[in-house]
Amino acid sequence: MTESISISVDVQSVVEWMESTCPKSVGFAVSYGLNQLANVIQDRIRQGIIARFKLQRKTWILNRVYISKQDRASKTDWSVTISISEPRDILSKFEYGGEHVPFEGHNHLAIPNAQVFKSVIRSDDPLTIRNLAIKETKPNHLQGLYGSFIVKDKTTGTPLVLQDMSAINYKNAGNLKTLKKLERGMKTKDPRIGNRILYTLVKSSKVPAKLEFIDTAKQAIDANCNTIMSNAVQEAIRTSK
Repeated sequence: MTESISISVDVQSVVEWMESTCPKSVGFAVSYGLNQLANVIQDRIRQGIIARFKLQRKTWILNRVYISKQDRASKTDWSVTISISEPRDILSKFEYGGEHVPFEGHNHLAIPNAQVFKSVIRSDDPLTIRNLAIKETKPNHLQGLYGSFIVKDKTTGTPLVLQDMSAINYKNAGNLKTLKKLERGMKTKDPRIGNRILYTLVKSSKVPAKLEFIDTAKQAIDANCNTIMSNAVQEAIRTSK
């Protein structure tokens, strides 16, 4: 699904001034200015995403906010569409709020324990839910690598991915770097520490509205529209000679 932002910009003063001085270039001046303004809005929205999130796949996420060639303003069509498109519409859900659900074929979302995962979880992290490779080792017993296993909370019935801290050692880590990753967040290296929660498995998760794409766009217009349209007029006059 693709979301788009629709905001009106008053260019009547530009049109009137161009019609009185250089009527043949009215379309060029307006479309050129709108396209330049759209570029600024796109950049501000991307900066807002960077400011609000720790991005693991930065380029991939930022490229989801884009302006297609056919969606840019032309001399006869004074409109620009900034699109927001990516699988499962996560960005648009952060704009309006919504519900985050598992990929098709999966039953749960894995919510990381913030005490263990204090930054973005990279795909090569041994403790990612995928790299734990949890599977049914015997009936009703789900177990994975590095001492990981799944149990249900006795009170709520919510599935939890736990880790037996006494199972972490240099041998199953393979190298010191991986061992340090496995041990992060531990307050003590005493093997009697027991189990800790790595993930809580849920059916869905509420996504708060906090990206403020529309407000960002309006702020960018208020701060830049006059200057950009003035420059567009000058460019239209220059290229008409």
